This record gives sequence, structure tokens and C-alpha cells, in this order.
Amino acid sequence: MNDKILFLSNKYIARLYQYELIALAFLLPIYRKVIPYAIALIVVTWFLEGDFMAKIKRVVNSRHRRYTLLFASLYVVYAIGLLYTENLGVGFFDLEVKLSLFIFPVVFSSLLPEVFTPVRARGVLWAFVFGVFASMLLCYGVALSDYIKSGSLTAFYYNRLSVLIHPSYLSMYTSFAIAILLYFLYRGFIIGRIRQGLAILLVMMFGFFVVMLSSKAGILGLAFIIALFAAYLILAERKPVKGLLSGMA
Repeated sequence: MNDKILFLSNKYIARLYQYELIALAFLLPIYRKVIPYAIALIVVTWFLEGDFMAKIKRVVNSRHRRYTLLFASLYVVYAIGLLYTENLGVGFFDLEVKLSLFIFPVVFSSLLPEVFTPVRARGVLWAFVFGVFASMLLCYGVALSDYIKSGSLTAFYYNRLSVLIHPSYLSMYTSFAIAILLYFLYRGFIIGRIRQGLAILLVMMFGFFVVMLSSKAGILGLAFIIALFAAYLILAERKPVKGLLSGMA
């Protein structure tokens, strides 16, 4: 009976985490100022869940969870760096800004296995893709309004286009969304010709959006993703035609 109650509890906790992660993934490319609140909600859920001994055991008994926890060491390095700075105010502010570098590895490495099932993980990735799409539509809508008022085509370029967040961040998010779509297409997670066609169209729209954002980091990231995907098709999968077509696209 207790095992059944625990299973149901874990099931609902995992679902709550899923909703929170989906909200975080969707909002990340749209409005970054709300992200700290979304992260805080995940942390509160983590604390309210309790059962910290079980969390520790999950990390200790799983090598990939320990590897995930190692990412928190970067934050520890930043914290140690405070010993060598004279401006502690700026240093503590920098630690506050980078706090997610510590929070995410600690929380994610100890979550229930039910939280990161393949289906739920794909749901979070889809939420990110839809968030990028919503951000793109909002940016184009504001740019169109700006163009109607000013008559200047620069409304569709760089920081005048990216009105929500910095164009470098948005272009990198968009490049990552392209990588997600290419992965889903390759792995057969997008079923049906219509859906596959829409996904390919979305990849092209995202690619054009990255170019219009004109961020060097975003364009380089996009080129790297396309080159990597094309190289994988040519070398690993022995599909040179598809690989060359992907690279030229």
C-alpha cells in the first residue's frame, strides 16, 4: 500500500516538474526577466518534495548524475574567486547572476527518474521550439509596426528586430531550436509528410531569422550545427546525398 502511495506521489511530482520545465523552456526565448521566478518555482518544488536522503542516493549510485553535479564546480570556482577580488559588492552580484550554474546541476542530478523520461524530455524540447517560434512572430510583428511608422528596413535587422532579448541570445536560442528540429526529423519523432514538411519549413524560417538577427555568435552557431549534422550524415550514417543537401541548405 505504501509503495503504491509513493508511486502515485512520485508520478504527480514528476508531472509538476514537467509543467515547470515546459514553462521555463517556453519562456526562455521570449521574456528572460520571468526566468528567475520560473527557476525559483522549480527550487521550491525540489525543497517541498523533501526526501533528501533519496536524492543523495540517486547521485551517489549513478555515474551520469555525478557527472551532472560536476557542472556545479564551475560556480564553486567563481565563489573561490571572491578571495582574490577587492570589490566584493560586484563579486557577490556576479555570483547572484550566475547562481543557476549551481542550482541546475544540483537539482537536475537528484530528480526522480520519472522526470526525464524520453517522452517528457521531448515535450520540454518542443516547448522550447514553440517558444522560439512565438518569439520570432512577436519580433516580426513589432518590426512590421516599426517599419510602417518609420519606413526603414532596418526595423527587420539586429537589435531593432530582437525587441524581447539581446539578438545574440535570441540567435543562439534559434540555432538550438534548429538543432532540435533536425534531430527530431532524423530520429523519426516527427511522423507524417505534412508535419515533416512543416518542420523543414520551420528550420528554414529559423535559419533566415538568425541571419536577420545578424549576430556573429548566432550565425557561427548555425553554421556549426548545419556542418555537424551534414558531417554526421555523410560519415556516420553513410548518406552523402542527404549530408550534402543539408550542408548546402
